[in-house]
Amino acid sequence: MPASEIKKPWLIAFDFDWTLIDEDSDRFIYKQLSEELLEKLYREHCTVQWTDLMAQLQLDLKDRGIKAEQVLDTLRQIPFNPAVARALSLAKSHGAEMIILSDANTLAIAEISKANGISEYFSRIITNPAHIDDEGVLRIQRLTAADGPQHNCPNGCAVNICKGKELTQFLEASGPYERVVYVGDGRNDLCPASKLKSTDFVLPRTGHALANILGSEGEDDDAPTDIDPIQKLPASSKRKVSAQIKFWKTGEDLYNVLEELFKTA
Repeated sequence: MPASEIKKPWLIAFDFDWTLIDEDSDRFIYKQLSEELLEKLYREHCTVQWTDLMAQLQLDLKDRGIKAEQVLDTLRQIPFNPAVARALSLAKSHGAEMIILSDANTLAIAEISKANGISEYFSRIITNPAHIDDEGVLRIQRLTAADGPQHNCPNGCAVNICKGKELTQFLEASGPYERVVYVGDGRNDLCPASKLKSTDFVLPRTGHALANILGSEGEDDDAPTDIDPIQKLPASSKRKVSAQIKFWKTGEDLYNVLEELFKTA
């Protein structure tokens, strides 16, 4: 059998905000550093594309004397459950390859992961690029650039990233895998969940949008969605998910769910 046809045992793809950490990394910055800019975030998110708004708010922080190093130091303090690190260690011990697929940014994920000792577990991080410029400003860009080819996802993904497309491309380049697991919380995690087979698993976090969509009650289309940088979901999106669903709420739950999957595989 050609090496390219030999299946690897497991791929686990994780969202980041409210999945690997117990917060939203974008909002956390302004909760801690500028109540005024947090209000601006809430006021303008419906009219300004999310990633572009995050980039603008970083410039606003600079105007207030707050530079990137203070932002990164704030992110290092973000709530993190040590049980998640134990879950990642468990997955590694079973030979799982792990990646992050997130609408955050490279610097935020790198700093938070390093601060909590989980960087070593991930073979790849797919997210919006970020860097610190010569003036000490955290610069954030869309993964899918506004002036480049668009992903045109039919599942309502944010214009800057289609997680389903990114997961599919990763699987084509790095697979095949015996089983794929997707762990997430938000509405933008439905698209990658829809790319999984019936032998794969999707792990939605209870109390968040993805679990509401995939749960027995479904999602109330008229309910407020707080701040969610994706378009309205087509009615058919939920029906596209054929993977087995395992819910979790805490880091301890995540450990237990993964342990169960490895035992029964």
